[in-house]
Amino acid sequence: MDVRDIVVEEIVRIERESGAALRSLRRVLAAIDDEAERSKGAPSRASRPNPAKDRVLELAGELIDASEEPTPTSQILEHVQSRGVKVAGKRPLYNMSAMLSNSDEFVPQGRLGWVRNARCSNSSSRPGRTPPGQSS
Repeated sequence: MDVRDIVVEEIVRIERESGAALRSLRRVLAAIDDEAERSKGAPSRASRPNPAKDRVLELAGELIDASEEPTPTSQILEHVQSRGVKVAGKRPLYNMSAMLSNSDEFVPQGRLGWVRNARCSNSSSRPGRTPPGQSS
């Protein structure tokens, strides 16, 4: 085997190895392109419908609307759970609070609890009701 044969063998080996590497990189690139194509029309995570969360907020609203005073998070959680709806996570109370905080429908009243957003303005959300902190 002369020098030329050694060089040719080395070229063939490198082409074979780099070819496998190129094929792997092409597969990775194709997967990236596929994922980008799939996610193009998909709504962002924040805007995707979440029926379970919607139901939790609906039940929270029912309880809050029935109360003249701010409703504590713990009472809201108990109400939601009593209706057979589970609030997921290790700390459901914290998750309940996070859902309420991230919703435009509800406003915290410090440690007192939650009210509907409309009840925090000068006009009451229901006839004959006075927003918390205001006298009739």
